[in-house]
Amino acid sequence: MRFYLDSDIVAGGINEDGERCHYHVYYIVCELADGSRFMAPGTTTDRRAMERDLKSIENACNSESLNLEGWDSIQPAYGSEAYAKDWNRWEFEAMDDMEQAEYLRRNGKAPY
Repeated sequence: MRFYLDSDIVAGGINEDGERCHYHVYYIVCELADGSRFMAPGTTTDRRAMERDLKSIENACNSESLNLEGWDSIQPAYGSEAYAKDWNRWEFEAMDDMEQAEYLRRNGKAPY
């Protein structure tokens, strides 16, 4: 089991100049040996705060087992055992909207 900090860029509101703002949002990921990944509850734009949270989770995990209840399951590591178990779902979700629509038109349903 390993932990790391990850981030996404998300759209924010509109600033006073009428421009759309984008922000880095940080979150903690736990990856299991089979490639399954879980995202800790809570995100922030404060990287340092999230790095402190990451350290405390790592320290707690070293002294006891981690309970992943309340963590969200996210896409597993590409090519991992967990990815291979449900690869058709992850490949479908990686398609853009047009590709998904075409797939659904041809096949009538999602592959999972």
